[in-house]
Amino acid sequence: TSSGRRVFDVVLMGATGYTGEIAFEYLGRNYFGASARTPLSFAVAGRNEEKLKGVRSHLAEKLDNEEINNVPIIVADSNDRAALDELVQQTKCVMSTVGPFLKYGSELVAACAENGTSYCDITGETMWVKEMIDKYDEVAKRNECRIVSLCGMDCIPTDIGCYMVSRHMRCVFNEPPAAINGYIVKMRAQVSGGTVASLINVFETPGLLEKRKEMGSPYELVPEDSRPAIRQPDASTVTVEEDVGRTTTLFIGASMNIKAVLRTAHLNPEFYSPDFKYREKSCVPGSGWQAWMQGQSVRLGTAAIFVSAYFSLSRSILKAIAPKPGTGPTEEFRENGKLLMEFYGYKSSDVEGKPSVKATLKMHRDPGYAETAKMLTESAICLAIENLSSPYGCLSPVSAMGDTLVKRLTDAGIELNAETLIPSDDGDEANEDDATPSHL
Repeated sequence: TSSGRRVFDVVLMGATGYTGEIAFEYLGRNYFGASARTPLSFAVAGRNEEKLKGVRSHLAEKLDNEEINNVPIIVADSNDRAALDELVQQTKCVMSTVGPFLKYGSELVAACAENGTSYCDITGETMWVKEMIDKYDEVAKRNECRIVSLCGMDCIPTDIGCYMVSRHMRCVFNEPPAAINGYIVKMRAQVSGGTVASLINVFETPGLLEKRKEMGSPYELVPEDSRPAIRQPDASTVTVEEDVGRTTTLFIGASMNIKAVLRTAHLNPEFYSPDFKYREKSCVPGSGWQAWMQGQSVRLGTAAIFVSAYFSLSRSILKAIAPKPGTGPTEEFRENGKLLMEFYGYKSSDVEGKPSVKATLKMHRDPGYAETAKMLTESAICLAIENLSSPYGCLSPVSAMGDTLVKRLTDAGIELNAETLIPSDDGDEANEDDATPSHL
């Protein structure tokens, strides 16, 4: 694609929303002016010019940097296709926080794919992601751009964690994982109004009943003619797991995260074995009877949320009591949030035994918003200015950005490690640092 008229590396769409404002601040702190970690030209966009100016001047004041008021503003409504075409033609990559994406996201993806502009977002709405793949994968390939959804808490930590296991295992044992168990070991996070609005919006989608079977499949983001006949393990029960040594229960994000990993496995078959299985669960504090009871209450609570979102009467009650769009955790909470995930990888020969590789992902701030803004921004920078060798089209985060994203996230303070748990045949306890990067 011609980059001649593309004056910006990145445009942030939705800078006045709750997560958008955090992403704008992350850009302002790290990629603006003389002290930028990487030289970057960026603009912010949204439908309301006055609100954008307000957010910009508030940020200039907060960062004590008057120059922030020079960040260009582009006015574009998410349903105004002509304005979106004009916007995407000015930039190499668009990063979007404008959800619910089922409601507001489709025209922007269409504009990016048709104008050869790369794109990333923070959606976890896999039904919508599937629709975008079906409509725009070939268009994006033809116009040489990458469309990458799921670049926030849904689903980068899982996609990257599994990739860390795969990269290490292929380096040390020369074979891909046959199975990985992922665990949310510790998490301190809250939901925002926008997240709740996206969940409710899914249940208000016309034709939901017909789409329900598809949404329930972990292979939702894999083309139907390419889906393995492998049944993925049940992750909804309360069990004591030997590899992590804890009582575990259902994790509300697991059903989305597995879809991203299986999309990566489809796009990069060398990363995982053909009969690859992934299971993701949440660890419960403590042990014994109390931990089991707590695990069951998490299951019941999660079920109650989904059931109440399903029926229109209870859905209206949920809307009334839930946080409103544009609101979310306080800055103090975001700064003190955390996430620790562990991933245990099994070779085909040790599926019944002990895991061979363990990967760890650690974040020191709220994963849902502070770190989501970081993951989205670093993804956008990867897509805009890094020299990626991945193919074009609608990709998962790892398929699109692989090692480049691992490096950018590590440089941005997210801790990613992989280690060997059992010696390889030649006794080589290779370290992740020795890993030969894949072709990505």
